[in-house]
Amino acid sequence: MPTQYYRVWGELLGSRPAPLIEVTRGGPQWPMSHAFICPGCGELWARIMCDARGSGAPWTPISTSCNLCGSGSLLLPWLPICGDVPLPVLQWEFNCALNAYEKELENAQT
Repeated sequence: MPTQYYRVWGELLGSRPAPLIEVTRGGPQWPMSHAFICPGCGELWARIMCDARGSGAPWTPISTSCNLCGSGSLLLPWLPICGDVPLPVLQWEFNCALNAYEKELENAQT
């Protein structure tokens, strides 16, 4: 079974067995690798790499804000996040949500 590797700012947060993604035509497929590029600063700030079938899966660029310019979340509607996500990835998501909440409070007070 392929493995997914989660990297943020070059640091490996963890890995997990890659889940199959259901598609409407052709049955299930292995997930692709995703490169997260920030539209604000242009940085390639995160990667979810899938080593499907012994070689890297094709890369899909994702335009989403890094944690310096925006939320920095790795959660996307089409990427399955389930119970076997490595704990450091869940901690990253928790910290992103907490930072977004704190920014919202600061903006509400001004």
